[in-house]
Amino acid sequence: MFVAVMAMVILDEPLSHHQWAALFFDIGAVFVLVNPMKMTMDPIGLLLLFFTIFCYSLYAVIGKKMIDELGSAMATAGSFLAGGVQLFFLACCTHIPLVAGWLVQMGLTDFAEVSLFGGYTVENIGWVLLLVFGVTLGGYIFWFKAMETGSTFIGSLTYFIKPALSPFMALIFLNEAITGRIQLGVLLLLIGAAVSLHKDKPQPALD
Repeated sequence: MFVAVMAMVILDEPLSHHQWAALFFDIGAVFVLVNPMKMTMDPIGLLLLFFTIFCYSLYAVIGKKMIDELGSAMATAGSFLAGGVQLFFLACCTHIPLVAGWLVQMGLTDFAEVSLFGGYTVENIGWVLLLVFGVTLGGYIFWFKAMETGSTFIGSLTYFIKPALSPFMALIFLNEAITGRIQLGVLLLLIGAAVSLHKDKPQPALD
């Protein structure tokens, strides 16, 4: 939803009547799945969550602008290179004693002295390659390609369809039950995705 609104403001991508209707279905799905009336969250955690959503939405919108100028492959490569350099720099900073001590005091022990090359074994290298080339590289380049051939809103549909597929994946691989509330939320998500794909009929020209 943030992506759609930001694309409308920054890129002047208009939202059709069907896309506005889809947003209402998706908002309803979020309320059904998350049940915010019973959800408790630390205020700082909630603030960080919205900051994350804002940054990621901005990344999608700016990414669309980069795609129009550079193409989906170059935009993906550039963003990955920039992100890799930033994460490497931040990981190196966690080895500074003052920074590491502060992270431990804040309860962020896992982020103190982050290992740069450790943890990779023969047993998990297959999963690492899947995450690198399948989930990350493949997922993002196909996502950018979808926005390149369509619109930013079409690309944002990914994040409405993923929650609809996740419960069925969890059922197959983790044997997690699908409750009635989840079924209703998934149904609303799929309806929203289907509605958004319809285009408004062109208005007849006035004489």
